[in-house]
Amino acid sequence: CKKYTQAGERVKAVKCLLRSGDTEKIIFFANHSRNAEIYVLAANYLQSQNWQSDAAIYKHIVTFYTKAKAFEQLAGFFDACAQLQVDEYRDYDKALTTLREAQKALDKGDADQMRKDNMRRRAEFVEQFINARSLIKPGEECPQMVDMCNDLLARADPTHMDSALVEQAVRVGDIFALLVEYNDKLGKADAAFDLMQRMQSRNIILTYFLEPTLVEKICKATGHDPVEFDKATFRPPSPNRGGGGGDDEVEDDFVEEEIV
Repeated sequence: CKKYTQAGERVKAVKCLLRSGDTEKIIFFANHSRNAEIYVLAANYLQSQNWQSDAAIYKHIVTFYTKAKAFEQLAGFFDACAQLQVDEYRDYDKALTTLREAQKALDKGDADQMRKDNMRRRAEFVEQFINARSLIKPGEECPQMVDMCNDLLARADPTHMDSALVEQAVRVGDIFALLVEYNDKLGKADAAFDLMQRMQSRNIILTYFLEPTLVEKICKATGHDPVEFDKATFRPPSPNRGGGGGDDEVEDDFVEEEIV
């Protein structure tokens, strides 16, 4: 790496560092490079590191993509972050904030209008779910919340033109779970049980979204045995969408990726 630096071959030097896996040296080198390609290479590499729990690495990724003006890649990273916030932490508020950052990045770059529109609509679906959830008041009927959730479920149906966008934005199991819990608290066990059956029909793992005790409570209240549900819906879940950002996931050959 040193010989490349001495020869002025800074891109080759950083690629050598990337192969070494020395994260601190890579960050230091990129910070002093003032080279767009090096910023992108460093940011791509850092996405393979523990950015999920290391705020410093997260910040460096955002900074490097921004300095390189690689806004579509920055948007892809924010997209990956938003999906992680939903899949791992069910934090839709943070996911919405992050999706809006992705929108801003796309607006700065040369992304096509369809991609911009899709990102905007995904953010709208997340916001719709957040707003629906916020309408619930203990012990009170909330038809507006039910309508908003049913609208999302209808759009998530595979036959609907919005299904892919809704699935990327909001986990269908979370929508059903909100309705199940709402009906349970109102003492509407039959309605809650019907929703659980709809979850099963969509191959949704009930106990990933609902407490097993709640499932059993609703079954008991409606005169059903929990074992009537397919056993597959009671086993521990396999990873669902993961942290990838659609078509902007980090690839193994990040070292050779060029600036978009």
